[in-house]
Amino acid sequence: MVVGLERMAALSPQRHGDPGCPKVIAALVAALPRRTVREGAEADVGSLRLNGNRGFLLYHGARSSDYAMPVVKEGKMWKVAALAGAPLAR
Repeated sequence: MVVGLERMAALSPQRHGDPGCPKVIAALVAALPRRTVREGAEADVGSLRLNGNRGFLLYHGARSSDYAMPVVKEGKMWKVAALAGAPLAR
């Protein structure tokens, strides 16, 4: 995930050296409508399903939809492994 974001940032016409992951994500979010950003931040977590160093966070999000967010364990920390959750079929 990080490598993909860094490659995308390197192709940007507004390069500023090595911006790092937080700055790359902030730049991507800045181009989105505020409503989209707000809705993407809504998450009523239902459960966490783990299998070794990988798993899925299942949550209820904006517009009464259910999503699964992939997670991965790096060292002692669990981190999201995608920019957005995948919608689940009802």
